[in-house]
Amino acid sequence: MITEEPQIEEPLAFQLFTEIGIIDQLAGHAFEQALPGAITRAQFTVLHHLVRRGAGGQSPAQLADAIQVRRSTMTSTLGRLTRARLVEVRPDPQDGRG
Repeated sequence: MITEEPQIEEPLAFQLFTEIGIIDQLAGHAFEQALPGAITRAQFTVLHHLVRRGAGGQSPAQLADAIQVRRSTMTSTLGRLTRARLVEVRPDPQDGRG
C-alpha cells in the first residue's frame, strides 16, 4: 500500500514560521536585556563557547567555524571583547606570521 506524505497547507506553514520568527525575536531581545553590561548576544556566545571548551584557546578561524559565522565577523567580535578586556588574543607561536 502506497501512502502519501501529509501535505501542510502553505498558509499554515507560513503562519508557523512567522510565529517562530516572532518568538525568536522576542526571546533574543529578552536575552540581550538580561546580559550584563554592554555585552551582545554574539559576544556572549563566544564567551560561553570559550568557557565550555576550557583552557587551551582556539584560533579565530576555529571559533568562527564552531559558532558558524564568517571569519571577518568573528574577528570583529573578538576585537570588541579584547577592547573590553574580556578575552586576550595571542599570536599562535606555530603560525609563521608575526
